[in-house]
Amino acid sequence: MPAMRVRSIVAVLVAGALAGATAPAAGAAPRLTQVQLRTSGSVRVVWHGDRARGCAAAGLCGYRGSIVYPARRGSGFVERIDGGPPPFSDLFGFLETPGRTVARTERAVAGGDPAVCSQRSRSKPFTLSSARSWRGRQWLTLGADISPPLLASGQCAGPRLEDFSGRLPSALIRRRALDRRGARVSLAGRFPFTSGPLRGQVISTLRLRSRGVRSVREIHEVDEGRRDGKHQLYVELRYRVISVEGEFRNDFRAVTAPVCKLRDACGTRGSELYSINGGDRKMEVRGFLRTRSRKRPPLRRALRRILRHGFLNGDVPIDRSSGLTTHAFVRPGAATCTDHFRPRRPPFVVLTGGEGRLGLGAFGGDASILRGRCPGPVDPGAFGGALAASRVPRGRFLKRTFELRLRSRRDFRTGAYRGARTVRLDVRLRRTRARVTVDPDFGEEGSVFLTGLSPRARAARQRP
Repeated sequence: MPAMRVRSIVAVLVAGALAGATAPAAGAAPRLTQVQLRTSGSVRVVWHGDRARGCAAAGLCGYRGSIVYPARRGSGFVERIDGGPPPFSDLFGFLETPGRTVARTERAVAGGDPAVCSQRSRSKPFTLSSARSWRGRQWLTLGADISPPLLASGQCAGPRLEDFSGRLPSALIRRRALDRRGARVSLAGRFPFTSGPLRGQVISTLRLRSRGVRSVREIHEVDEGRRDGKHQLYVELRYRVISVEGEFRNDFRAVTAPVCKLRDACGTRGSELYSINGGDRKMEVRGFLRTRSRKRPPLRRALRRILRHGFLNGDVPIDRSSGLTTHAFVRPGAATCTDHFRPRRPPFVVLTGGEGRLGLGAFGGDASILRGRCPGPVDPGAFGGALAASRVPRGRFLKRTFELRLRSRRDFRTGAYRGARTVRLDVRLRRTRARVTVDPDFGEEGSVFLTGLSPRARAARQRP
């Protein structure tokens, strides 16, 4: 991950932490301390099909494999906020892992050598976070909660990332243990896991060595609000989600190119289906528009103005329990591989409006919605991109009860597979509350948090 992107993520986390913090004592600004790290070792995941867990019924007996995340000569950092209230004093950072992640799977073949599926990917960073323990100690934990996500099994059979990410290593340290240059922390160990019909373990030889404190910067809140006499027209809508029903589906088959041999996929076909059936939740939609008028317009007029010139946003709530993924992977002359699971993170469905448009979009924060333990495609569009999007008639949105519909079909080719993704989603809503306000103190930028500014520079930024 580029250094600038990492810094921007940490800046957002710091701002979010301070926004909810109580004000420190007068004259004592919180400080952001950054400690640089070096890494050595690796994190390796090994697994195999387990008959005791039903690998025969799933068609995964005879499979085994490994995933290797290199960390030798890697670098990273952790940051903390000193002077802020808990829990914002915890550590947070990233570990860069140079090189390539390698996923390799072997499938037993009667009377012959094992068939091999392999995939390589540029390594992504691990996250580092901490949780308070006892007597000033903290658990420093390696994590994989980042997008795009780390490579798990890729297009090969094997565990999903969330099957073993909870078994990544931790170490008990004191909060300032890494401040001293040369200090070491071991994250080595073996951590077993089970996932569906698979059993395995995370084997870590990862070690961290501190390069000392790189910087200590004061954090100051600066009012960046505009002072041009404009106001905010603000609309808040609340809905009852009567029902959410639909499906995200991949139908695929292997290509005839040489890559099918590299992925042990020649002649195969299959489907991946994520179905949703839920409802009875609450949904909030908010919109705003900068205006010079102080009058509060009626609801319908306010919505028309916001949809034409302002911005509107709302998230459609989807329960994890309402979504189920089903896989079927057919290999000629072999048992069909099947898989069923409820993704930890359902798709992110958002309603957005502005500049004369109103649309509904579905996004996947990672590939966990459709990608399971059987072999199959990893659609690049699943990694943070839009899974589907469609326009919403503005007249329908103005009604008290209405339905949002999402329809999409997209062909794809990725690695050893080609196929089609189809999306169908129907959301039925009933408005239960509406409020229109005009705020004379609106500032589009609001408050920001800056580090390392001199008193003169801060005063200059705060001038109207």
